[in-house]
Amino acid sequence: MLHNSCWIGVANLQLRFVRSNSKGFLSSRSSLWNRINIVSSSANVLWGINNRPTCASAKDNQTDYACVSINSECMDMSIDLGYLCECNSGYVGNPYVLDGCTRDEVYHPVQQKANCSRRCGNISVPFPFGLEEGGAARKLFQLNCTNVTSSTLQFDRGHVVTDIDFTEGVVDIKLTSGLEEGAFRMYRSGEPYLYASFGEAVISLHWAAANLTCQEAQKNHSRYACVSANSTCLGVDSTDCYVGYRCKCMDGFHGNPYVVNGCEDIDECTKTPGICKGICHNDIGSYQCMECPHKTEYDVTAMQCVSRKKQNLLIEYYHTGQLNEKSDVYSFGVVLVELLLRKEPILTSEIGLKENLSNYFLWERKVRPIRDIVAGQILEETTEEEINNVASLAEDCLSLRQDERPTMKQVELALQFLLNKRLNSCRTVQANKEEMEPFIMTKVQHSTENSNVEFLSNKATVSSYQPGLEHEFMSSATIPC
Repeated sequence: MLHNSCWIGVANLQLRFVRSNSKGFLSSRSSLWNRINIVSSSANVLWGINNRPTCASAKDNQTDYACVSINSECMDMSIDLGYLCECNSGYVGNPYVLDGCTRDEVYHPVQQKANCSRRCGNISVPFPFGLEEGGAARKLFQLNCTNVTSSTLQFDRGHVVTDIDFTEGVVDIKLTSGLEEGAFRMYRSGEPYLYASFGEAVISLHWAAANLTCQEAQKNHSRYACVSANSTCLGVDSTDCYVGYRCKCMDGFHGNPYVVNGCEDIDECTKTPGICKGICHNDIGSYQCMECPHKTEYDVTAMQCVSRKKQNLLIEYYHTGQLNEKSDVYSFGVVLVELLLRKEPILTSEIGLKENLSNYFLWERKVRPIRDIVAGQILEETTEEEINNVASLAEDCLSLRQDERPTMKQVELALQFLLNKRLNSCRTVQANKEEMEPFIMTKVQHSTENSNVEFLSNKATVSSYQPGLEHEFMSSATIPC
């Protein structure tokens, strides 16, 4: 029989075969007619009321009009079998008897039996599905645990359940051998057809809680399936017709909308690191992105807000995999490059890719003159010799081989010499020039902290490194001559 252009079936069917001719039925003299058996794993039976050829002609004679139930309608058959009756959308039952079409109020939003089993081996069977009578919301949702050891969960007729997805409202099943692909049928006596199948060997079944629209279902709260807070109602359609409604957790929530408090908040900040380019604050059903606090920046590698110094150390750790007493040197090298290029530690390339400033500087230093790399402000305020000296010092500080980096004291001495040289140049003073010139005209000579005296030819007074030296250097670098 057809229902809203959808196939439905009956639980039991008896067939009787008779011979006939144009004058009426004839009895057979052969005993074979009493021993005809039909065996089939599945069958579709098409039938109709053929006392009238169409619904229009049938309605003209209400005496023998078959669709007698309220909330039923007539449907013409596509072939010459007359007409059929069906219950209107939202109603189920028998349209051929008085008051036979009733609302689909079979769904029970509360489990009818306590302490029902919810597991089939390793498979969890959540409500509205169940494994026994009273454990499912309706008969159509009752599954069979055919083998606990192998965790085999099935619909009737041997369809193996592989997954139940509440987010998409889908049950995935695998067809057993002997059944045609796409030939899934799920029948229960007195129940509407609430599955819309899609797929081939593995079929995704979109299910509906009841054959009602959302508006119809919400009028009866005692039978409404979407009982969880933060859940919503959606319609389910097949390729041929409207099937019914289902439930889903609202955006920002996940879980089971068919049980009380089944939809839980999603912590997007924890679930999706880096969703915010700053501080991520989780709200109920949502999240907020806030800017990093003062004096901190977002680090794309650590995916969090870090201090400038910590960010530089993270960059080093990302490339070398280790930190030690010379990590401050690397961090200060990044500061020097920031001063020269006037760029952030993490920059975006022309094609939109994230790149750390130290890598960019070291690469550009190999292929381009320093005047083409540094910021225009630096070119206006500083000589090319000074720029080259600071760039060489930064390059040494950024060496990926830690044993090749200068110590922090050596870096400070070099910067002090550069500052003194600028001041002395402005005042035409040549103090200590002969002693320091060999160092500043070449790349910084690498050594350990124990060789600081050799670093400046035993003639320099070593002072201790003071935090904030980069700010002193930046302010000093703009002293006019």
